[in-house]
Formats: sequence, structure tokens, C-alpha cells
Amino acid sequence: MFLNRLFGPGSATRLVDLDGLATLELLTSFHLDDTRELQLLPARRLRRQPYLQPAASANQLTYYLPSHDSYGFGGRKVPVLLRVTLYADDVPLAEAPDQAYFHAIARQGYYHDGTQEAAYARAAPAGEGLYFTEEPETAPGLLSTKSYHTLHLILTDPAKRARLFLSADDRELSRREAEKLLRQVLHSLQPEPAALAQHFEYLRHFLQHEAAIKAANVQANLLSFNQQLAGAKLPLLRPVALYEPGRFVDVGDYFYGVNEQQGVLFIARLGTSTLAKPTTPTYFTSTNPDGRYITSFSQQAILQQDVPAGHELCQRTGVSEPLWFPPEEFATFHLADLLRESDASRALVRQQPGFAAVPHREATYWDLSRVERDETRATFGQAADYRFAGVRLEAVTRPDFTLHYLGIRTAAGQPPQLAFALETLDDSPRSRPVADNTQYHTVAASQGGQLDLTVAGAHYRVHIKPPAQGHLVVEPLSQK
Repeated sequence: MFLNRLFGPGSATRLVDLDGLATLELLTSFHLDDTRELQLLPARRLRRQPYLQPAASANQLTYYLPSHDSYGFGGRKVPVLLRVTLYADDVPLAEAPDQAYFHAIARQGYYHDGTQEAAYARAAPAGEGLYFTEEPETAPGLLSTKSYHTLHLILTDPAKRARLFLSADDRELSRREAEKLLRQVLHSLQPEPAALAQHFEYLRHFLQHEAAIKAANVQANLLSFNQQLAGAKLPLLRPVALYEPGRFVDVGDYFYGVNEQQGVLFIARLGTSTLAKPTTPTYFTSTNPDGRYITSFSQQAILQQDVPAGHELCQRTGVSEPLWFPPEEFATFHLADLLRESDASRALVRQQPGFAAVPHREATYWDLSRVERDETRATFGQAADYRFAGVRLEAVTRPDFTLHYLGIRTAAGQPPQLAFALETLDDSPRSRPVADNTQYHTVAASQGGQLDLTVAGAHYRVHIKPPAQGHLVVEPLSQK
């Protein structure tokens, strides 16, 4: 292969300067990642950082150094990628990389997606300071699918406060060649301790300033949106802090609040119809191949309340930039435009067969559950935490069911309640509208309570503790 020749005896190398923080000797085929942001001077890069993702870290800094690019049927590939991470002096650095490191690497999304995190975490000791794992891969070829392995080698030097991560296609480099290359690079790495200390100290002050800017933006943007809501005679959103999602208002025909990315999500319920797939443009409706996953399950479960049997909900959705963005960027989100577009969309939906209007209701406030993870399988009679996942039970008689904790709802004139969605898991596709196989239940938030459920003729009793304790117990009562 071409790269093997580059890595062979006598291959040309050059000294690479990492912004004055360290130097290392690299083969000429490697280069600093040439994204538009990395072409900026370091100081200017930092000034832009509050509005870039992923965020800067005051404890570590990673440089991405790809070798040659490869282009094929799958688009751009980077057969060999070196990641050099430099650490602050006060950060403990063990030879074994921890979960936080794998998460940070995967989150960068260079050319692996987030599913790589678990693969990286499987790396096992393979020598002094070295951890190794490999993954089978396939790629489309001209006449057939090609199989190969991606090698991942992680080499740590606590004395140099550095960790090197090399990902290599084994068609380009063997494991022995990859380890040799990695150790040569580490040997050549020369950190500049004074410059690194100055960099991380500056970043710590910078990130504190960044957090203050973002927190101020949240308050300014929320005030601006609440002024628009007041002008439209709609209930205001309650105060939120930096990165605090999940606060919504439901008034029947409108449902709006702060989503998981801390953007303002504004949804207009346009009405329901008996069409399996309404003929309005797709953004008017919740029906598409992804079904309920257009919004989170909690949001979709709330939106689907009171939808008549055999009907589909039609909706119009708008999402703002995150609240912590600069006010001039958030200001492009105009409530008046959303309301005008919703009225025009509602007029179209009224023409559909079996149209039913969405009933207006007094404002109901929601504090939605913060985290939505995979279902937790629970056992009858044993406590299960409901705050961070759906609690799935294999029923005494089929079908199985899952209790989803939606959050705390506070309706006009009522004390706060814990809201749950009971999802019956029959053999239908998971993309069915939530309303087809979901029931809604509430208990008092202050002391919890008890629910009596019936699923396919079988009866169950659920004992629910308040959120501070966060667990429930399901007991079967009888069979049909």
C-alpha cells in the first residue's frame, strides 16, 4: 500500500509545532486537521469558543493529526488518525484511560460516531502504557464487500502528561507497525510545561467568563420570548437556568418550552383527522417513518393526549437556537411568524376527512424528566427507579408493558402531580402513534401514590414514591 511505503525505512519526517504547547516529530503524510476553525490563530479560536461545539476543556487539549485521506464508495475515510491529548499538571493521569476519555474522544465525532465509545472502552492492556482493541469492519468494493479491521492503540506517558490515540486501518498498518509508530511519536514529543500551564490557567478563567456570558444570554433570550408570549396572550415560560431543559406549557392548541438542547420548542396542535397519512406537507404532521421519535417520547406522549381513536394528530413545529446563544442569533425566532403559519396550516387541516379541533385548556405546566435512556427491565414486587428510564415489565399475561415517567405536571388550581405513560408493547411496529397503545396516569407529587392498571385483562397495582426517593413497585393482582 502507498502508506506502507511512507512508513518504510527512510521515510521523511518533519517537526510539528502544536501552538507552542508541544512539538513532535511526524511523518510528512500527517498534518493538523485543516478545519476552518483550526486555521484560526489560537487566541482567536478561544474567543470564538463559547459558540462552538464541542466545548473547550480546562484540563486537557486534543490535537487531531490525520494521515492521507482516502475516497471511495463510502465517501471520505481517514485510514490513519493520530490524536494527541495534553493534560494540565493537576489532572491525575493513570496509564489506563477512563470512561471520560473515551466519551470525550467519541464526542468529537471526527470520523467515528458516538457508538465508538463502547468499542474504545474494550481496550485491554497490551504493553507498557499501551492499551489495544480492534474492530471488524466492512467496506463496499467494486465487485464485492471488503473486510478488514480497525486498530485502536492508546499510549499514555504520565511523566509527559500526554496520551496518544492511534486509529489505523490494518490494510495500511499492521499492529506491530502501528505500535512502533506510536512509540516513536511519543518519544519525540516535547511538551512545553510553562506554556501548557499558562494555557490551562487562561482557559479556566475563560470558561468561567464563558459560563457567565451564556447564563446572561439565557435570561435575556427567555425574557425576549416571554415578551412575545405576553403580546400573544399566551402563558409565560417559567425561569430556567443555563442548560436546564424540560420546562413546558401546554394550553391544548399550543405546547411550548425548553427542549433537551435548551432551544425553545414551539408546537401548534392543528387538529386531528381520520386520514392515515394527512395530505398536508410533512412538517404539518407527526406521521412519518420515524413515528413518535420526531420529539422525545415524553413530549410526544403529552401531545397525543385526547387524540380520538383512529385519528392522527397534525402539528406544526418550530425550534429556536439554544437559549445560551447570542441574543442577536436567538432573535431570528419570531413567535408571530409561528402563529401566522400555524393558522394557515390549521385552515388546510380543517379540510381533511373527520377533522376534529384540539380543545383549548387552561395552562398546564410541565417539568419533564431530564434523562431518557433505554428501558430498565423490572421484576414484579421489586423496586425500580422510574426517574431516568422507562420501567419495562414482562407481564403475567401478554402483552408486556412499560411505564414511562413523563415528569411533574401542574394544572391550574391543582397541586403538582407525577405523570406516567403506560405503553402496551404488543407486536405492532414501534413507529405506531403513541395514542394507539398508551394510557396516562397521575399521582400526587408530594407523597406519591398508587395506580391500578389493567393490561389485556390482567390487573396490576403500582406503588409510587415521590421523586426524591424515585422508585416504584409493581404487583400483579389477578389474571384475566
